[in-house]
Amino acid sequence: DAAAFLQNNSWIPKGQTCIKLERHGNNRHRVVFKRSEFSVQGRKLVGFLSKHVGASAYILSREAAGHLIDATQTINLSIDHFLFNPNNSPIFKRLRPSQILPAIAEQGGDVAASDIHGMRLTQRTYTLAYWQREAIRGLYEIRHIPKFILLAMRGRVKLEKVIFDPSGTRAA
Repeated sequence: DAAAFLQNNSWIPKGQTCIKLERHGNNRHRVVFKRSEFSVQGRKLVGFLSKHVGASAYILSREAAGHLIDATQTINLSIDHFLFNPNNSPIFKRLRPSQILPAIAEQGGDVAASDIHGMRLTQRTYTLAYWQREAIRGLYEIRHIPKFILLAMRGRVKLEKVIFDPSGTRAA
């Protein structure tokens, strides 16, 4: 039912600037979602606060496009981290991204394998710089955990797996 979402923008709540339509990652991956949600055409639209990479299907408002133009003189991140990773994105807070649940698109899945993953593995060198970068990446990941625990204890967030359902038949 993706056509129902892509034919017009009347379903998009006022003030929403960035909507992720896809599911990406392995089946174990979970995302920290806000408890507040909008019901849209049999699905949910829910804001997220944690890293949720993949950038093959998303909608940007004019406002969000303006933020991107202003912020993209130099980008030193992959676009999915630039858009959807609060750990190192300079514009994540301004975009206030949300996710359609269940997702109406899926990056990769069983259909298409990455054409760059193998190259990354063969060209990777385990130098001091590599291990420093991995340590910094790990610190970025864990620094938000206390905040997420406090928000979860207050009932303001939930940890949820994004599923892909192109037909919209699975309950959101």
